[in-house]
Amino acid sequence: MLNIINDKDLANFLKDSPLYSKVKFFEGQPKDFEFNIHEFFEDKAYKFYCPSESDYHTFKIKPTSNQIYLLCEKAIGYYIDDSEKINHSFFFNGICQSCGYRMDFLVNIFSETPFKSDELVLPTTYLKKIGQFPPFERNPEKEVLDYLTDEDKDNYKKALSNLAVSYGIGAFAYFRRIIENEIKRIVKDISQLEFENADKVRNAWRQYEQNHQMTNLIDNIYDYLPRSLKEMGDNPIKLLHQQLSGGIHEHSETECLDKAKRVDILLRYVIKKVNSEKYELKDVKNAMKGLRE
Repeated sequence: MLNIINDKDLANFLKDSPLYSKVKFFEGQPKDFEFNIHEFFEDKAYKFYCPSESDYHTFKIKPTSNQIYLLCEKAIGYYIDDSEKINHSFFFNGICQSCGYRMDFLVNIFSETPFKSDELVLPTTYLKKIGQFPPFERNPEKEVLDYLTDEDKDNYKKALSNLAVSYGIGAFAYFRRIIENEIKRIVKDISQLEFENADKVRNAWRQYEQNHQMTNLIDNIYDYLPRSLKEMGDNPIKLLHQQLSGGIHEHSETECLDKAKRVDILLRYVIKKVNSEKYELKDVKNAMKGLRE
């Protein structure tokens, strides 16, 4: 039975995937079934930032030619490279449904195993985005960027630039540097908040200032963190700190890329929660002060 990428996963691939990352296109494609590639992509929708209107809008895919790309046994030679693997690139446009702005994609479909004439199905086939305009970008969120030191603002921008071209080792290296620099500031900021059991977090912080054992500090404060940092049922600060253990080259490029993406999500979450607690407390104190006057 044919298992093909669904519309949601395709939309996420088009709007969120950096260059050179891959996603499974289909598997279980019978050789005698004619699959029209352009027809499949026609009118598929996704959300993207429209530079013309400076806002996010729905785009729909429009193939750039009337040529029909049929993937089937009788036409398989057109898609096979010298290593007998499926390898074909094609171009299409995404059209903004609000203003007609056109963005361009160059996509490669490929298999990682050779086509075998004696098998009943085609090899599992993947999509890879190898070109895009406007380019894929991960823009730093202002709230996160404002929290970081000047050094780590630069590190964060470099990490996102590496993510944009799927350079996992580089992105993960920059995120590790950010965690190493910022983890202490994050815990210190938490210790200065007002919440239930805050005094126990402050006591743990004072102990850290004497023994400089960050692992013990992070383990000791989890039970007393603000509820907003415990609602996931795990210790997000500990998970971030654990990324500093071991060497980067213990992981493959793909593993580093996955880790970098997840660290980015978790780091942004923690910073936003700490900021929210900090500024909410500040607003409450200002309100109370104003009412007393």
